[in-house]
Amino acid sequence: MSRAYFWVATILAVYCWLIPVAWLLAPSVPLTSWGLEIEPVAAWFGLRASVGTAGFGIALFLVRREPPSRGRLAVSVAFIAAWLTWAAYGVYSVLTDAAGVGLLATVGVEIVAAAVLAWAEFGTRRRAERNAPSVDGLAHPGDR
Repeated sequence: MSRAYFWVATILAVYCWLIPVAWLLAPSVPLTSWGLEIEPVAAWFGLRASVGTAGFGIALFLVRREPPSRGRLAVSVAFIAAWLTWAAYGVYSVLTDAAGVGLLATVGVEIVAAAVLAWAEFGTRRRAERNAPSVDGLAHPGDR
């Protein structure tokens, strides 16, 4: 188990669980900070969409103790792809005046979350591969 991946996945899981709670308790906060009108449909849609984020949190929490594997990689790549897509859509929304510049703070969080998880996933994977014994017991180029 990688300590870096464990802590990154745990922190991101908790963050993912807090997002729907925030939408449930105070939907006007993100909407106003993003320069959007507070409408019941927007608040409802935000809460519904945030439940998917909670799902990412559950997946990250479940794989946080796993060694590098195809399953952990799949969860990490799905999280990274989704959050970078949300970030790209956020930038697009600001550029087309569909949302205010306040959305860029959320875009920053999405980019940082994806980057930190990528670092934890791919950095720990490389370290694990480097430290793994070779199958034939011989030293190979690149071994330390």
